Amino acid sequence: METLIALPPGETILLEAKPHYSVIFYWLLTTGLRYVMLLIFCVFLVSLATPSPQDAFFQFFLLFFGLGGYFIWALLGRAYREYILTERGCFSAFGILNRHRSLLPYDRIANVYVRRNLLERLLGISSVIAEDFSGTPSLIMVGLKKSTGEMAIRLLSERVFTSTR
Repeated sequence: METLIALPPGETILLEAKPHYSVIFYWLLTTGLRYVMLLIFCVFLVSLATPSPQDAFFQFFLLFFGLGGYFIWALLGRAYREYILTERGCFSAFGILNRHRSLLPYDRIANVYVRRNLLERLLGISSVIAEDFSGTPSLIMVGLKKSTGEMAIRLLSERVFTSTR
C-alpha cells in the first residue's frame, strides 16, 4: 500500500490504517447535510429574487454541482488520510490542500477509547481517540472499520500501558 507518511529508517510498522469507504457516507450525512441545507437556502433566496424559467436550470445546476463537489471532496478526504502505529508512536497524516503530519509518542498518551455513535454503528465504522494527560484529544483516527478500530485500540492500550510502567 502506498504510504503518505515518510517513516524514519528502521521503523517497525505495527498497524497501517486508512478510513473505510463508509466514512464518505458518514461525512455526507453529518457535515454534508449542513452544506446541503445552506445550498438549498441559497437556491431559495435566488428563486425569490428573480423567478424565471432560466433560474430553474441555474438552481438545478447549483444543487447538482454543489452536492457533487462535496462528494468528491469527501472522496479525496478519505484518500488523503492515513494512520500508522509503530514501535515509537502514532503517525498521522491528513489534508487535501494543507498536509498535516504528526507523531504522538506513546508516553504522551493518557487515555484511549473508541467512539461509535448510532450512525457509525450502522455504517460499521468507529473512531479511535487518544487523549493526552490534560484530557485533550491528541489523535483522532476517524472512520476506521470496526475490526481495524478494535485492533488499533488493543495495540495502543498495550503500548501505552508498557510505556507508563
